[in-house]
Amino acid sequence: MKSILSKNLILLVIIYLLYVVFSLMTHETLLADDLSKAAQVQQAKGSDFFSFLFSFLDNETMSPRPASGIITALLIYLSKYNINIYFLGLLSFPISCLFLYSILKENVSKSVGALITTSYALSLIASSIQFSVIMLNSNLALIFYLLSFYYVRNKDQTLKNQIISVFFFTLSTLSYEIFIPSILINLYFTHTNRNRLIYLLISAFLILLYRKGIQTQIFTRSYQRENLSSILDFKRDIMTLILILKMFFRDYFFSFYRTFLNVYKITIVEVILLINITASAYFTFLEIEFSKLKKEISNLFKISLLGIIISLSIFFLSTYKPSLFGFENRNLGAVRLYFSIMVICLLMLAFSKAGRKVRAGIVTAYIALIFLSNVSIKNAWIYASDFNNTMFHSLSTDLKTKKYDCISISYETYTFLKNNKNLILREPTFFNYWEATYLNTKNKIDASTKIYNSEQKKCKYIYEYPSRRFKIQNSQ
Repeated sequence: MKSILSKNLILLVIIYLLYVVFSLMTHETLLADDLSKAAQVQQAKGSDFFSFLFSFLDNETMSPRPASGIITALLIYLSKYNINIYFLGLLSFPISCLFLYSILKENVSKSVGALITTSYALSLIASSIQFSVIMLNSNLALIFYLLSFYYVRNKDQTLKNQIISVFFFTLSTLSYEIFIPSILINLYFTHTNRNRLIYLLISAFLILLYRKGIQTQIFTRSYQRENLSSILDFKRDIMTLILILKMFFRDYFFSFYRTFLNVYKITIVEVILLINITASAYFTFLEIEFSKLKKEISNLFKISLLGIIISLSIFFLSTYKPSLFGFENRNLGAVRLYFSIMVICLLMLAFSKAGRKVRAGIVTAYIALIFLSNVSIKNAWIYASDFNNTMFHSLSTDLKTKKYDCISISYETYTFLKNNKNLILREPTFFNYWEATYLNTKNKIDASTKIYNSEQKKCKYIYEYPSRRFKIQNSQ
């Protein structure tokens, strides 16, 4: 019975995640970096795959991440036949959720694993990894890390299992860097100090071999994201700490407030999914024998706290800044994982003395809340994409009788992102100049016309939106 209930919950969650993929695909939702990748489809035409692959990897973004870069390049190359192929990259998120459930059910229980996976799947933290195709790199990093954890957690810690674990950990790092600090968790579950040292040395050797050796020799535009000296910049450290506290204790709760402003947009299909997922979560929780699992849940809670702390360390060791908002939240994939585990465990432990039905109701209420936030964020991504397309379509129409070499679009970007009620986490609208390439092509704007956001560059001609007026700037 327990197996059926937990599997039913996971099935419903996957159905919902596939529904999200279908919604984003049918609306052709592309924002931020996905716009630049969609533009590269044109570069793929007329070139063989391996030439395109090398060119694709030879840049600052992809050269440090060849494992995920190969998959992304393949999607872009195949998209030259049909742009919808690119959206298949969104499937990496539900696949990663299935991997997460598979690992959790073996280490805790099927019921607890199903609830944590649901919490992870619907979390508003690191929303980009669910709604952006290019963030398959984060999802691949999670899949590879989970595989490395599976082999290191194996009771039979043979040399073979250790090597396999190191191999998958390296692939995780070469997909996206977010799980590098989680090597500490792998080392915690390694049985002896000797094995821990071997595990650490081999992992460090393989990662440095690629980052400091192979990468710099093969690619002309390689880039090192780590900035270890920044940890000694105490002003920056304090600011990073303040941003982290703001993220968890203000922005997180404020985002739920924005969710409720948009809850009226929920569709009948989404209401049906909400009812089924929450009902399934409720009955799944009732099947948990808390007294038998209390020790495991308590340990998992402690590990999740450690995971959150070490995952946040990347912001002290790199140029990244912690943020729930926009595309900047893409670096929080590991935090999303450990935070999702922590919340479910915390709710179980905090209300351990309450009745089983009360505890089930509290956990179910939390899942209902994050489901609504997830739906609202999905709608916000679609809204932001439609906003970009409508704005560029209007510009295309208004340019029919005009021809300018350089245009700045002005729509009071920062105020728009902060105050627009249709946005939950300040979902990224047009800002960087390279986002315009695909939007120009899609809306049939002359490729010779350079388009910028006025916040980045002020051209002689400024296009004010939504008033659709051209204004001449005296000096550039």
